[in-house]
Amino acid sequence: TDVPCCALFVISVILAAGLSAWGLATGDVRRLEHGVDFQGNICGVDAAVADRPLLYWCSKNRTADLASPICIASCPGSDYDTVLLCREA
Repeated sequence: TDVPCCALFVISVILAAGLSAWGLATGDVRRLEHGVDFQGNICGVDAAVADRPLLYWCSKNRTADLASPICIASCPGSDYDTVLLCREA
């Protein structure tokens, strides 16, 4: 059983390396390093949000709205009622 398992492992490593290379060649790693707002802008990178490097998920009824994150310049204060420019659904 050692030879078939070793062959399966080698094939898996080759496939993982190929998939990683394809992802790096066709994707944008900055989307992982920085947040992406609901309009598809990369926070702190794209011109529209270059001055807003942080990603913030707005709150609806004290629950994070994961569908509509926004880019912000700094973390909001501890006051839960901080007014932010969140998208209304």
